[in-house]
Amino acid sequence: ARYYPKAVVENPALRGAVAADFGALQNAPFSVLSALFRQEQAPEPWLRWGSRHDRYSVRKAVASNPSTPEGVLKQLAEDEFVSRASFSGLRGAVAQNPAAPEEVLEQLAGDEDSDVREEVATNPSAPEVIELLRRAGADERLQEVGCDPESLTDAERERLVELGPYGRELVAAHPQTQGDHLEPLARNELFRVRKAVAENRSAPPRLLEELATDTNVQVRRRIAEREDTPPEVLEVLSQDTAGSVRLRAARHEATPTGALKRLANDTDKLVRRVAGPRARQRRAVAACLVQLQGVTERLDGLVRALAESGKDTDSRQSDIRCLI
Repeated sequence: ARYYPKAVVENPALRGAVAADFGALQNAPFSVLSALFRQEQAPEPWLRWGSRHDRYSVRKAVASNPSTPEGVLKQLAEDEFVSRASFSGLRGAVAQNPAAPEEVLEQLAGDEDSDVREEVATNPSAPEVIELLRRAGADERLQEVGCDPESLTDAERERLVELGPYGRELVAAHPQTQGDHLEPLARNELFRVRKAVAENRSAPPRLLEELATDTNVQVRRRIAEREDTPPEVLEVLSQDTAGSVRLRAARHEATPTGALKRLANDTDKLVRRVAGPRARQRRAVAACLVQLQGVTERLDGLVRALAESGKDTDSRQSDIRCLI
């Protein structure tokens, strides 16, 4: 059976015997079962039995077989066992199966695993939603986000959100997605979606403040890297538990001086190295501004005094030049 699986599945006697008692398959080696279930001639009862097998390689063989019934493929795409990240290869097998129903391919087109999405994109039966994903900013292989996104209608945005993790990530990254639509995405369970909100230039300050305390360090780093992050949010980020976040706060032009002073004495050597010179520069600039303000005030007083002295214009200008 391992070397001639096609002959086995086409043998009428064996097909009848197995249909009467699946014990023969139960005792077969996993490699033999996988070889049998990859054959397009495999009987439907065999494939249904194999789709419930505990062994991943056996289920994957069923998932990749174009003769597998649509209902079984749908079951495999939704199975809790299949949905585990470590078994994304099984979802990928369903995604590349040309017999997979359109609704299943749509579901997998929004999968959080990029390899699964790529299989859908290359499937000859790829659904129309692939074009919507690309218009929303997906690349040709459905690997990235933010690739020359086009305008989307509210209905298209809603469809993408319902599609799955990748669709939500695309909506979260889309430059036309405004605050009201970004708010629920900023609280999505997947950090990649929240990170996309953190990178979106349309995100309002209230969401930046919320994401500055996100549980995922990558999200907090994105907030610290934004040029428009408010000083009060940078104050929070300057006290982050992650040194990489504090480092980005130390580099930011809008970080408050008090925060920079604190970061200049940070426990992280690299943070101190960045914050120290910037804090000293801030102090020097502040001292110069104080001196300049004092000089300005004195000059204003002298100008007023000269104006009240009754001297002519030329004399006052000469006195001011001498004072300067």
